[in-house]
Amino acid sequence: MLDAEGEEEALLLYYNPQGWQRGEVYVLIRRRQEQGLHLLVPRYSFILVSRDDLPLTELVRRHQAKQCQENAFKGPMRELNLHHPPCKSYAADQAYYLCVQLEQLLLRGLQIQMLPQAAQWHGLGPLIRQVVRSVARLTRSGRRLRPHFAHSSRRPGWLAQAWLCLEPPG
Repeated sequence: MLDAEGEEEALLLYYNPQGWQRGEVYVLIRRRQEQGLHLLVPRYSFILVSRDDLPLTELVRRHQAKQCQENAFKGPMRELNLHHPPCKSYAADQAYYLCVQLEQLLLRGLQIQMLPQAAQWHGLGPLIRQVVRSVARLTRSGRRLRPHFAHSSRRPGWLAQAWLCLEPPG
């Protein structure tokens, strides 16, 4: 049993396929209940572990703690394609990911403050492709700056809304 309520059970599972020189060690977790209610079909999850000398509760706790830390980076990693950091140093990678988190916060702020309501649910990928990487020619006419966006822009409404938020009143 992993918890006091008896909702989770775990065991170590050793798997060595034919032809492999050494096998893998997994923790198998079975949930028969969830929030005090019995499940019709138990839920199983497998965790690949590198150590089998620790207690099961410690292995599961370490995996869940690591997963929670990685959840904070899922957005930037998936949407900005950052699964492999460009630096070879641990400290440099930490600084790089800090900059990425700042970039994500700035892009989300831009999305919330400057884009129409329909653009609020989009991820960072479309935001970067349609707004940040858009090309425009800036012209001055009658003391006013005007952007002339390429006709190939797929979201001209997003660009117009962002420009209206940037333009000073008057």
